[in-house]
Amino acid sequence: MDSRFAPLSALIDTQTFVQHRHVYPTPWTSHTNMVDGWLQRQGLERNIVARANSYRAALQLLEGTDFMLVLPRRIQTLLGNEPWISVFELPPDLPGFSLDMLWSAQADRDEASGWLREQVVKVCAERGLL
Repeated sequence: MDSRFAPLSALIDTQTFVQHRHVYPTPWTSHTNMVDGWLQRQGLERNIVARANSYRAALQLLEGTDFMLVLPRRIQTLLGNEPWISVFELPPDLPGFSLDMLWSAQADRDEASGWLREQVVKVCAERGLL
């Protein structure tokens, strides 16, 4: 969120969260994600006013607005370091998530695919992401 429009509290409750307008990053193929599923189970919905096809583009849509954007902490740390960006903790009851690698039985027997999976695990381990 642009710091000029940021709430005074560093902790945002669920009601404040859903009252704001949101930018939805769409590197995913779905129109919703785990945040929307969590809100839906509580009978709530956020107001998505813009979509961007990358996290960087989504961040750029925030400047000069009161829009919110939900990012994984690792992405925010890498891309969200502009001085005008305010970072807030999500409502405390929002569940975490994980990303998993899946592959076919054929890819399981492929040496190159196995090597690539090993490299992904190695890089994630080196960066403390496992």
